[in-house]
Amino acid sequence: MTSCPQFTRYLYLKDEVVIALIASFWNKDPDQALYWAYELYYSGFESELKTGLIRIYYDFYATLNPHMESQFLTKIASWDKTPIKTIASIVYSFIKKQHNYDLFLLRQMVKQFELEPLDGKWLKTRPESSHAKTILETIPSDKVESEFIKLLDEVPFVDKDKELKLFRKATFVIDPHIVLLQRVLSYYDAIHNPREKKNSYVTVDEEKLKQYETLNTDYDSGFYPYKVFRSAVKYSVDHYGVQGLFCSLREKINPKKMHKMYTWDWLYYASFTPIWKKRIIAFNGFICHKEKKILFMESDTDCEAVKDADDWLDEFYDSYGYEPDEQPFNILEKTIPPIKPKSFSEWWSSVKKENMIVFIEKDEIAELEKCIYY
Repeated sequence: MTSCPQFTRYLYLKDEVVIALIASFWNKDPDQALYWAYELYYSGFESELKTGLIRIYYDFYATLNPHMESQFLTKIASWDKTPIKTIASIVYSFIKKQHNYDLFLLRQMVKQFELEPLDGKWLKTRPESSHAKTILETIPSDKVESEFIKLLDEVPFVDKDKELKLFRKATFVIDPHIVLLQRVLSYYDAIHNPREKKNSYVTVDEEKLKQYETLNTDYDSGFYPYKVFRSAVKYSVDHYGVQGLFCSLREKINPKKMHKMYTWDWLYYASFTPIWKKRIIAFNGFICHKEKKILFMESDTDCEAVKDADDWLDEFYDSYGYEPDEQPFNILEKTIPPIKPKSFSEWWSSVKKENMIVFIEKDEIAELEKCIYY
């Protein structure tokens, strides 16, 4: 997590968009999942989105759906060829699958609790926090693969060569410790709770994805910059009420200051986002960190048409003067809504647990504190 708030293309806070994306998957909401994924993508956070989807797969989907891993990794490998279509394909494939919270919760427990490492074989007992402790904190990185090979000796029904090849492929995109922990959970589940393997084929209508492209002003039709948010800002970043589970940059900022940052200083904090930095540079602007402002410069004299700083400023705001200080209250309620504190116990009482592989005690959940998502 960066130390400075970053406003996305439609002035959501980047770290909160990531959590909104996760919440959309938890609630099987394809419309919001696509909206938040493309909010990151079109803001210029393509690499972060790609990494985020990989983490989401291993945190919430891989343990129950190991058979989809090969197809998922193939999509990740071909990301650069058709990123917009690939994003939608991954989102839809997640929505169609069951998920659980095992690996995510085990990671938080290892970070927050004093735990004892495992003593014995990986699959001899039901996986628990001691398995996670051993894998995530005690196995050296160069020993993870050898531990995986030992794990395969406890699984009688797999093609070891094929499994090792897939394991190596996975470790190219995420920490091998995470992959090993996921394998322990998946193999235990396969032995004790065999699940039907269903191949999912996802069809993506690329025409429908155009609705997520960035809206541009159109003076001829009367679509002025200040009107953009009324069409573009569709969802509250805390629609599902789980932002309070996670640490955020906003919790360290006084609400009045946050309001000022959004309504008056928004362009400075948006400038840390690739799309906004690109826009500012295109209009001969630069970031003044001392004054926390965006300033515009006169064109160099060797340019074809010399413009003074005010001309550049006017042209910039003619295109991107979204006027967040003049937006209806419901826009602010979507972009920077009040975040209510939420305990893990409160959250845990509302989620489905039938897909859980690990048995986690209520008092363990109660002891968990809000966390940073990776």
